[in-house]
Amino acid sequence: MDKNTNDIIDSLAFIRDHMAAKDDITALRGELDLFRAETAINFQSLRAELIDIRERLDALEESVGNMKGYAREIDELRARANAIEQHLGLDRKIAA
Repeated sequence: MDKNTNDIIDSLAFIRDHMAAKDDITALRGELDLFRAETAINFQSLRAELIDIRERLDALEESVGNMKGYAREIDELRARANAIEQHLGLDRKIAA
């Protein structure tokens, strides 16, 4: 055999030895499903925490009214919460 044929055979043997098998794909799919579930739980937790922050800001704003400085600080905190939601791709859903 010539050098090119040997190179092709070596390349095919390398690919065969290193390619993913069905069992590898199945295991990877299971790990991916677990990762997705954990990510969904984490996003739910973040969403709940952001909702809590918004509710507390609303209560704080109601209790301090227009006291100098507080209204601006509350607005800044709301803007930060909005930025976090946008960065994470969380949709704001207003409870009815």
